[in-house]
Amino acid sequence: QGPARLFSSEHSELVHRHGCPAMPRPKTPKKGQESPDDAFKQTALSVNDPRTMVLALAAPELEVCTSACDSLQKFAKASTNNRLKLNEVGALEPLVKLLDSEHEDLRHLSSLCLATLTSEYDVRQALRASELQYLDPLQKLIEAPSVVGQENACTVWANMTTEYSTRVALLERGSVPLVVPLLSSASNDVQRAAAKTTLHLSDEYDARAQLVANNAFEPLLGMLGLEFPELQRLALGCIANGAKSSACRYSIRSLGGLEQLLALVGNAEAKTAHVASLTALAAMLRDPACMERLSQPPPVTGKEAPKPAPLVSLIAFVSEPEPTTQIAALNCVATAAVYESNRRIWFDSKGDEAVGLLLGSNDPKLATNVPVAKQACRTAAILAESVSNAEALSQAGAFPKLLKLVASEDVEAREQAATTLAALVQESANNRQALVDAGGLQPMVDALKSESVVLKTSAALAFLALAQTPKTAASLQTVGVIGALSECLNSADATLVTNACRALAVMSRDSESRLDLLEAGAIPRLLKLAQSRLVDIRRPASRVISLCAGDTTTAAELCKLGAIEVLQNVASSIKHRSEFIVSAFSQLLESNLSAKLAITGQLGFLDSISSPFYDIGRIKTGASFPTLETLLAEEVDERRAIILVNGSQSVVPAEASRPTSKSRLSSASGRGTSAGSRAASARKASAKASAAAAAAAASAASALPADDDLQQLITDTKAELDQCSSVKQKFQAIAATVCSRLGGTVDLDSVRSFSVHSALADLKADCNSNVLPLGKLRKGHYIHRAVLTKVLADQAGLPCMLVRGPTGWAYNVVRLDDPVLWVLDTMHEPGTLEKINSVDVLLRPANFFASIEF
Repeated sequence: QGPARLFSSEHSELVHRHGCPAMPRPKTPKKGQESPDDAFKQTALSVNDPRTMVLALAAPELEVCTSACDSLQKFAKASTNNRLKLNEVGALEPLVKLLDSEHEDLRHLSSLCLATLTSEYDVRQALRASELQYLDPLQKLIEAPSVVGQENACTVWANMTTEYSTRVALLERGSVPLVVPLLSSASNDVQRAAAKTTLHLSDEYDARAQLVANNAFEPLLGMLGLEFPELQRLALGCIANGAKSSACRYSIRSLGGLEQLLALVGNAEAKTAHVASLTALAAMLRDPACMERLSQPPPVTGKEAPKPAPLVSLIAFVSEPEPTTQIAALNCVATAAVYESNRRIWFDSKGDEAVGLLLGSNDPKLATNVPVAKQACRTAAILAESVSNAEALSQAGAFPKLLKLVASEDVEAREQAATTLAALVQESANNRQALVDAGGLQPMVDALKSESVVLKTSAALAFLALAQTPKTAASLQTVGVIGALSECLNSADATLVTNACRALAVMSRDSESRLDLLEAGAIPRLLKLAQSRLVDIRRPASRVISLCAGDTTTAAELCKLGAIEVLQNVASSIKHRSEFIVSAFSQLLESNLSAKLAITGQLGFLDSISSPFYDIGRIKTGASFPTLETLLAEEVDERRAIILVNGSQSVVPAEASRPTSKSRLSSASGRGTSAGSRAASARKASAKASAAAAAAAASAASALPADDDLQQLITDTKAELDQCSSVKQKFQAIAATVCSRLGGTVDLDSVRSFSVHSALADLKADCNSNVLPLGKLRKGHYIHRAVLTKVLADQAGLPCMLVRGPTGWAYNVVRLDDPVLWVLDTMHEPGTLEKINSVDVLLRPANFFASIEF
């Protein structure tokens, strides 16, 4: 700033250099008057470096110190660089020390200089990081009667309270009771500084209770009537912050604050305060009483025409050309729209059209005001909770505009648009079709593949809704939704995984979708999610598995991946057990009778054995259930022989029978095709899938041990049964055939000596496998006879159960022409029928046949 003059003693003349106050010139001694030899000679200094002025702050002379302080204030006020320079040269410490000066003018000057310096973030950080005790002297200035000191000190507080730590420190010192009286000061400058400090302090939850206790809102509401826009905006900001607390809202409402806000919003001359007043009003609407007031028309007196509810007047602000006003009005509407009654008022007033217009332009050449569009999205998402509002937004052209936003470069805009799209289709079938017609499927699939978790979550919710309407669900087959949702299952975000599971649970009701799910490799991940500790994830994942378990192809894949053990463990857990887990486990067993017999020990009347079926014996709870491929690959050993049923209706396990996506979807149509074309394509794809499955089954049947003997036995038995006149005779004929084929009759006393181990060992050696075709057996115990009886009865369409006892016994329970249960003997007196009341009697350790007399 150029040189400045400093003098060391009393002076009579002032010299000003470049805004820096000069000190008085030294007096010339009178003629004949000598100065003491040891006296310091009066000297004038030219100062060009602010560091020198900072050093002068410590001068003992009041005039020097005052001049330096004033010069530094003017230097700091000139520019940001100057303020940062003073911070670098250490001006803070001497200035803080001067706050305790015994001279009032020096206290005022130093506090003014600090107020200027602390407007910079770096200065505030330096002051906060230092150990300088500046709060106590500032507090003394605020408590003093001097208006100048109050303004300067409160301005420093206002600047410093932009930092969280300083707000906390001031609240702990009880600063609110000191600041609130200043809100009523006769000086507008003091009011402004106090309002700024209050605005910053009210960001903290603890401060709001103190504001109520010190009656801060009365002077703040009083500021709304002043003709000073800045004071109005600061007061409105304090009200908006305070209204986050229910106690503050009650205090404001009790003081008539809501009516003042409504009056200010309705005052056309107060345009500069409209944004702030709308923001404060939005905060007040968290109070139910305020919300009710907003939805009620004002009372009519005399011959006045009825006036609409204040909420309706917000339409005008939504339609304002000024973006900041639009955003504030939209925020106010969004807060009010939480109440269904307010959404109805907004619908009746055609406010949805105004919101729809702000979502963007249909003209691709016109740029969209992104900040306004984002707030319009938030508001539309809340309005869409009511079907009528959601459909009104759709009719206002919301979908093309939202899809345009989803493709924008602004990530937040894309997320808001996707969230709004999901909200619009949640409850409205018409909107779901509108989204499909607008070409929204592919953009939403792309959203599932994006990096944004919010985008993925919203897209998953949208597809969950679309899958619930048959017409729109059919459209999902053509865009790869299943694969994209399957990828979302690997996310670490629980909400995304939950929504993806829920969407897949709805879509998996379709057999084509289950095949897509299998091809996408989602089954292993779903099995892990079925064991999740989060019930919101575990339940939909279990639901998907339950649906897949009802399909032959996907059920086989589930078993191959160890689903039986997983579901059995979860189903046995008290903490994680649910109806979906039990249902999934039950469905899986119904589709895999080999596992059902091994785990439950029973096959019911409706469980018809089809190829391939294999009996590995009973397994313990939670033990692994081996696949047939695994058993066939094992070397011959001394373990129990595996009995394989591979008759005429052979079906191979899993992967060989799975058609490719190309065979299923090669003729699938795009979005533009008609519903009839899509249905025809779906039928064609389904036919191809069936043909592929049949071809794969025939191909894989050759991989299993051939069992022509069983096939011939089934044919011969059917011919023999055609000669029988009753169900009883048919069962007796089957019993005789089974007994004759598997070693003849065995006395009860000879049961233990009737060993089949040697015969099975020889057969294992001949077949070079632990897996033995049932038709090749010529000697069999209870279980072998029971399995063969069940196979022959099922082929003949006769009602037959297979029950395995706890100690190796096995029985066939049959029905004749009545609901009575009979145990069919194929071992001791073939064809004998013993009546029982319940199969429970067969689950006792003792041999059932040993307890009866033949």
